[in-house]
Amino acid sequence: MRHAAMILCLLVAPTAAQATPHPMTAADRAEILRLARTFFETTRDASPGRAAVYPTLADLRGLFPAPVGAAPAVGAAPAAASPSPVDTLINRHAAVVERDAEALREVFRGGSFTGLAPGQYPGGTIELHPCGRFARADSQCGDGPVIVYEVDGAPRRFRIQSLVVVGGRWRIFSPRS
Repeated sequence: MRHAAMILCLLVAPTAAQATPHPMTAADRAEILRLARTFFETTRDASPGRAAVYPTLADLRGLFPAPVGAAPAVGAAPAAASPSPVDTLINRHAAVVERDAEALREVFRGGSFTGLAPGQYPGGTIELHPCGRFARADSQCGDGPVIVYEVDGAPRRFRIQSLVVVGGRWRIFSPRS
């Protein structure tokens, strides 16, 4: 019990890392536009494009520190090992993202993607910061763009909550708050 409490304390300890400006290249802007379009269309249509939009569970594990002593005891059956606090956090995050995507299907129903709202990322930079208080200090998350879409000819907007850089690729860390 004491060991589990220590692991949890290490995970929730605040980090001293600050946001750093990341100059956006033309490739970054094109990738974020493609990501926003794919997010909108796969969410609206409930199509299987999730891998092109969200980080995988393995990607998410790379964003969070592995707890000390997380490996199961030698000889213990894998089914007997309880999930680590990191795995619990990652599974909860994935469930929330799926719940949000499900709710957004109705919001986007009948809509067509038109682009990103003008004025995204002033000065051509995005502020990158650790992906939450439980994340590794070197994880890179930033504010998501505002997408513009139309439903029955009426323009609408939706802000993607946050993006993450995983393996040099932009992905949606959280579709909404």
